Amino acid sequence: MEFDPDKLDVLPSFAKFINDRSKIFTFANSKNLSFEKYDIIVVGAGPIGAAMAIVLARAGRKVLIVERSWDKPDRIVGELMQPGGVKALENLGLADVFYGIDAVQVNGYYVEFCERNVYIPYNKNTQTGKSLKGVSFHHGDFLMNLRAACKMEPNLDCLEAEVDSLIKTPDEKIVIGVRIKDSKGSKNSEAYLDFELDSSSQNPEVQSQLDITAPLTVIADGIYSKFRQNNFTQKSRKPKLISHFVGFVLKHEKENPLPRPNNGHVFLSSFTPILMYQMSQTETRVLVDVPGTKLPSQSSGALRQYIEAAGDTLPEKLKDAYLSSLNATKRLKVMTNSSLPSHKICFPGAVFVGDAYNMRHPLTGAGMTVGLWDVFYLSTNLSPKNLKNLSDYSLQLGAVNKAYNQRRSRALVLNVMSVALYSLFAADSEPYRNLRDACFQYFEFGGDAIDGPSGLLSGTITNPIVLAYHFFAVAIYAMFLEISKANSLFMIIPHVYKSVYTLVVAAYIFVPLILEEILPN
Repeated sequence: MEFDPDKLDVLPSFAKFINDRSKIFTFANSKNLSFEKYDIIVVGAGPIGAAMAIVLARAGRKVLIVERSWDKPDRIVGELMQPGGVKALENLGLADVFYGIDAVQVNGYYVEFCERNVYIPYNKNTQTGKSLKGVSFHHGDFLMNLRAACKMEPNLDCLEAEVDSLIKTPDEKIVIGVRIKDSKGSKNSEAYLDFELDSSSQNPEVQSQLDITAPLTVIADGIYSKFRQNNFTQKSRKPKLISHFVGFVLKHEKENPLPRPNNGHVFLSSFTPILMYQMSQTETRVLVDVPGTKLPSQSSGALRQYIEAAGDTLPEKLKDAYLSSLNATKRLKVMTNSSLPSHKICFPGAVFVGDAYNMRHPLTGAGMTVGLWDVFYLSTNLSPKNLKNLSDYSLQLGAVNKAYNQRRSRALVLNVMSVALYSLFAADSEPYRNLRDACFQYFEFGGDAIDGPSGLLSGTITNPIVLAYHFFAVAIYAMFLEISKANSLFMIIPHVYKSVYTLVVAAYIFVPLILEEILPN
């Protein structure tokens, strides 16, 4: 199924199921589910879990998907799909999930720095010659489309409940299912500033539980997965907090104030990066990065002052809309930005996908792209065609291991690029600022200096060597710019020293990120 931007306003076939709760089992009526012979249980009905469940069900597997709340969530990330993610959905037969939600075609990126700007269009499809397209949208509407598609599948049961724990064999060497409890309509767990633990997890009252078994459990419960520390690996797998995104919506009923509509926007002139992209024809998401692990206080007004000050360097027309929308926003939303390298987790009966398994800084909007290709590789290897007996755990582990190997190149490129670019764009010292300046000027060369990074950013170029080539090309250009600052022969020595130090800093950014991705546990 090929994505067609001209059909963005067309209602998909599953639209009638979007608000239909009759297709959702609740804990109260789930008793019979424990007698079902499921092949696979999917934990989490976010974009990755829902896509996984649909594709496996269509392949002939009997699937149960468990989600705490099937209500529409209100998130501030997961709203822009790069062309690589669009391609993954096409391969999965799910390109129609973009339709009927007022989604917006995305053609590339507009980057502004110190009153200069550069446009980075997406690459062309080598087969058709047409420019690749991304899509931006309201996350909640996009997800409700995916969940509606879940409800259409006869081989797929949807359950609203909370997975309390994973069930293992007595020797704890194989996962054989999940233990669920009533979610009591628990709210979507987001990293908002006011985020609190779900009350059910703090309630000492004993709740009734139900065990449901299957040969394979797919864990897709997102950023805050509680199953990472479940003795799956010897090495602790805790995400590293890098920064926070503070988000609000810029409304433009009459005129779009963005310099280049239908594109992602990155503004680097301020003391912190600002990202913008349309969610619809009349709304644009604003994300302001707050570096470090601590946020200014929202209750005291310090956070709002920070966000207001960050907008001072925006183009005048956009600045007015930015400040107007900020003032109209009663409560700012905050999301954590973390990284988690993708080390293999090969445990019989369980597999991790999406943000539960691997995270990167969302600056490049690559999260769903990585996750959806996880779905593609895993669903292909776990299909009845390639794995007839899911209960043969040696074959199951072989299929999962093959999928992990297939994903490695693409995930490595997108993971490393996101954190490396963030290090440059959120520059906090002279060598980092030099690299950022060189990066922007490198884009201005055009040609391969645009096409290469564009393909990497969009998730369509997956060769790590290409990433290394462009990253160190920027570093070497930064060295040249530093040396060219010398206005006399006497001054050239300190500038040569600074240029070499800049190269060392570039290696310090890049090499550890690569090693994190390729070294085993």
